[in-house]
Amino acid sequence: MIKRQFVLFALAAALVAAAPGARAQDAVVASKTPKEPVWEAHLPSFNEPDYDRAVEALISSFERANHYRLVPGPKKKVGLKVYTDSGPGMATPIPLVKAVIAALERRGFEHKNIFLVGLNQLRLRMTRYLPSLVTGQTPFGDTPIFVLESNRFYDPVWFYDSPLPERFDPIMAAQQTKDFTNSSSK
Repeated sequence: MIKRQFVLFALAAALVAAAPGARAQDAVVASKTPKEPVWEAHLPSFNEPDYDRAVEALISSFERANHYRLVPGPKKKVGLKVYTDSGPGMATPIPLVKAVIAALERRGFEHKNIFLVGLNQLRLRMTRYLPSLVTGQTPFGDTPIFVLESNRFYDPVWFYDSPLPERFDPIMAAQQTKDFTNSSSK
């Protein structure tokens, strides 16, 4: 059996530990290389049961290491950020997200209070997070999915200054440079 692995660099504070299955528990290893803990689990395959066992073991390991049981907070909501920008094959695996959702539900989070967050609508649709335009089906049923590029989910009083440029948008670029002369040919 080919062993595959995935690495979780951080767990959301809303996750809760649980009693893992013995087989998955044995696979959890706390890395000693980085300053921050990294939890790793070896997966025999990328199917939902294997992810489910590994997620349980990783959450439990995280909780033991921090001496803290993660439970729903006062708002009782949790958002899971998924990565889909590189398209199919390089996106956050759907079985991993489903395993995390299931783990959260077993720990007291209500399904209606779990939501997914992604950047781009097209990429979310191409990677099966948003419903198919043909079938209307998604692996996540009625789990809300928020698209950040829709600009509907930002608080206008928040400010985020990033040294990285936004994705290239020729219309926005033209607007931002309309009052400046082009001196690139001098």
